[in-house]
Amino acid sequence: MSAKTNRTVARHATTRAESGNFTVLGVFGAETDMRALVRDRGGRVEKVAPGDRISEGRVLAIDAEGIMVERWGKSERIPVAGG
Repeated sequence: MSAKTNRTVARHATTRAESGNFTVLGVFGAETDMRALVRDRGGRVEKVAPGDRISEGRVLAIDAEGIMVERWGKSERIPVAGG
């Protein structure tokens, strides 16, 4: 990872998320068993897996690019910050 990438990720990780949203800080794990670190608008960081409830929705899937979340009956892709 380059120094530029590290600064970009650090900036996103320390910026307050917009109201009602969260930030995907990173993803990890085996391709068939991915997890993600997400930060809510209050600054709390937690590890999530498919099926977990988060913010106003539920995590549908996780891949190397980010997570898929179902909120208010719609699917939405949330990319990894700085990715």
